[in-house]
Amino acid sequence: MQEWIKRFMPPGTRCRFIMGISVHPSYAGKGVGSALMRAGTELADKERAWCWVHSSMNGAPAFEKNGFDEVGRIELDLDEFAQGDSDREKLARKDEDGKWG
Repeated sequence: MQEWIKRFMPPGTRCRFIMGISVHPSYAGKGVGSALMRAGTELADKERAWCWVHSSMNGAPAFEKNGFDEVGRIELDLDEFAQGDSDREKLARKDEDGKWG
């Protein structure tokens, strides 16, 4: 994350960033997520600040729909961050190969 902060938030730059937006499934597709994004970007515009997003691949289309463009992508091996699991937790993973993804 520090590399992305250096890239998008150089010294002296005013920035806001969105780490994620969650909408209850019963409200999905009704404009709630778009309204939340608009509220955030309007605040950034008022403050004359750049706005960037840190999103999952599944969330990216919602941000693109609201005017954000992808300018970079981080590829991670989530197993590197899941150290110390018990064997039972490893077996409970969803992927067939026992990996986080």
